[in-house]
Amino acid sequence: MITGIILQWYLQLSIVVSMGIFIISGAVFFSIGALRNFQSWKWAPLRGWLLIIALIAFSMMLTWLKDVRHQHYWLGKSYQAGDMLVARLAEPLVAKERSYKAVADLTHILKSGNKSPISGNIIIYFKKTASMPHCRRATWCLLQKICRKYAMPVIRAGSIINDMRCLMALRTRYI
Repeated sequence: MITGIILQWYLQLSIVVSMGIFIISGAVFFSIGALRNFQSWKWAPLRGWLLIIALIAFSMMLTWLKDVRHQHYWLGKSYQAGDMLVARLAEPLVAKERSYKAVADLTHILKSGNKSPISGNIIIYFKKTASMPHCRRATWCLLQKICRKYAMPVIRAGSIINDMRCLMALRTRYI
């Protein structure tokens, strides 16, 4: 299984290719098994290799299906600089040395007044200030890249979308 995961991660094959390999190797595996008993022992090594290939192709299909980049509502497919994000804090703010950190679940993206569903998680860093609004778990936030009043750039953390390094909570609504 790990071989298929690694192959899919680095080769980025289409799911059609993985499904084709899986179906062909499975069909040949079972057709060899349908031979009469006195002939099937000759093909035992081939059946073993076909089973291994089918398992590798199956793990490649699972890897492709679980890859967030192939999901319809993934943030990276629709986000552009200047769009607003609707997020819900998944955990309370965690105090760091110079900032607050929170993990938020993204629910919608606002593009020129239109609301579209998205999915994903994001890590938000807020600068420590006296006027910081009280945020707790399940707080809804409207996020935008424009203002840096409460936001600070993420320097050491990797980011899928580089434009989202500075976020600001414009309005906070409690549930």
